[in-house]
Amino acid sequence: KCDSGGGTVAAVLPAIGVELHKHSESVGAEHESLRLIVLTLGLGAFGIVDVFDHLVGVADELVIVVPGVDQVGGIDALVHSVVPERGPACLVTALEVVSEVADDFKIVYTPFHGCGYKLVPEALHRLGIKHLYPVEEQMVIDGNFPTVVSPNPENPEGFYLAVDLAKKVGSDLIIGTDPDSDRIGTMVRNAEGDYVTITGNQLGVLLLDYIIQARKKEGTLPENAGAVASIVTTGMARVVCEENNVHFEDTFTGFKFMAERVAAWEAAGTWKYIFAYEESYGYMAGDYVRDKDAVTASMLVSEMAAFYYKQGMTLLDAMNALYEKYGWFMEKTLNLVMPGVDGLEKMRALMADLRAKLPERIADETVIRTRDYLDGSIYVAGLGKVDYTPIKGSNVLYFELADGCTLIIRPSGTEPKIKIYILARGANRAVCEEKIARYEGFAEALGK
Repeated sequence: KCDSGGGTVAAVLPAIGVELHKHSESVGAEHESLRLIVLTLGLGAFGIVDVFDHLVGVADELVIVVPGVDQVGGIDALVHSVVPERGPACLVTALEVVSEVADDFKIVYTPFHGCGYKLVPEALHRLGIKHLYPVEEQMVIDGNFPTVVSPNPENPEGFYLAVDLAKKVGSDLIIGTDPDSDRIGTMVRNAEGDYVTITGNQLGVLLLDYIIQARKKEGTLPENAGAVASIVTTGMARVVCEENNVHFEDTFTGFKFMAERVAAWEAAGTWKYIFAYEESYGYMAGDYVRDKDAVTASMLVSEMAAFYYKQGMTLLDAMNALYEKYGWFMEKTLNLVMPGVDGLEKMRALMADLRAKLPERIADETVIRTRDYLDGSIYVAGLGKVDYTPIKGSNVLYFELADGCTLIIRPSGTEPKIKIYILARGANRAVCEEKIARYEGFAEALGK
């Protein structure tokens, strides 16, 4: 509560167990922006730090009390809540893991002109990272994003400045966060010395397996551990959970659905969530932020990369080891853009035509089961409708194929395009690549 009025701050913060106590005179109306940003930070949206400097300037006036964390003043509390000395977010005595390689391990970081420029470096320094190299040209908040065509960490081309710096300093890892600092992209060196992307699906699987194995080692993995991913995320996530006796469920795309599922588990006393993610570079861990958050994710990725670095491995090496352990998977997303005034009608017509005559074969492969998430119907070839999905109400068609692959089709909720997700599974990389290419032909034909 930042002044005698309090209002929304006083009403909302106690509901989430976070209190703000003022220690001096009322901060007054001139600090309205301060009250708003403190509220936002208390809610866990670490990316919104446009008035961060102002918060630091009056930090002595505030005390932030975070459940389960010792009371500390001002901005220290925020960072302490992200990087406790030891807790759910630091899974393998993280400070020790990092300290063992800190003299040599190097990270290049870019916020792509966004607000991660404050909290990500601070969190990583407190984690114990000694050699953190920011891309200076992109460490300035600028909504025009002058150095990139797109500040999206999903696009490798946006990392060109980070790659140049990484080559110059010999960095082991590149981290990039999007402008509002809720998504994270990474790159690592391959055997040839080139920097290559770790996809959103791959990074999610790496983190999921790392969290499971680390907490097993530490004896902190709950017997009722559970993980959540979106329905368009790689099937490898489910396999990792099944192989490690961790409960797994999927939801519609969007972290509001994942957080809702976690809350339902807690209310029912069933499963204890340890991690949630989706393929579009969003990750949720711990209880500090019930949403995708690039600050927490940057810390976890750095810890994990340091763990593998000690073993002489990059994240790319670790991903290949997981393929050998759990089986080979590969994913690709295609966008059928349908612009113009008739674009929305074309999108509706495509989905309606598919529902009117569900395909029995796709690219010469038998469709063994179809899920229509709009009404929840499940269809099996030769039997018709046989059951209902646990969730419904989203315009998604989900085709399960006889070769273990999946094709998912849905209209974008924000742009005039149909999104098609190809989730391949095969005996090795070459088989997965062949399947991806085959289903790409079917997908592209839908847009003609």
